[in-house]
Amino acid sequence: MEQHDEQFENDLREFQPRRPRALPMSEKDPILMWRRLAAAAAVTLAFGVSLWFAGRGPAPAPIGVVAKKAAAGPGSQAVRFSRLSMTQLAVNDPQQLDAVLASASRNALPDFRAEDSTLRVLAKE
Repeated sequence: MEQHDEQFENDLREFQPRRPRALPMSEKDPILMWRRLAAAAAVTLAFGVSLWFAGRGPAPAPIGVVAKKAAAGPGSQAVRFSRLSMTQLAVNDPQQLDAVLASASRNALPDFRAEDSTLRVLAKE
């Protein structure tokens, strides 16, 4: 092992440090400079347009439709809640929010107890 170390050190002593050569200087080509400027402008324009579209965003849409059962009869009337009204309801009356969300889930989410539901089909396999 020591012999390998000594041989390795001897091999390293053979190397002499030398200065790296200078990088080649290229002539400035005006066409190449204009191409680079045009590419930078295109990238900047694309970035600006994407930021503009991202900043606009979609119009605030209502979260969901909640059915409110009428007092006299099986008919139901749809009531829309926005994010702001749902947040205010959560802060002011959490139990009412739970009732609204439970009602919305019964009316908006699919019923997996139906004969042709996906869950029932998967349970048979």
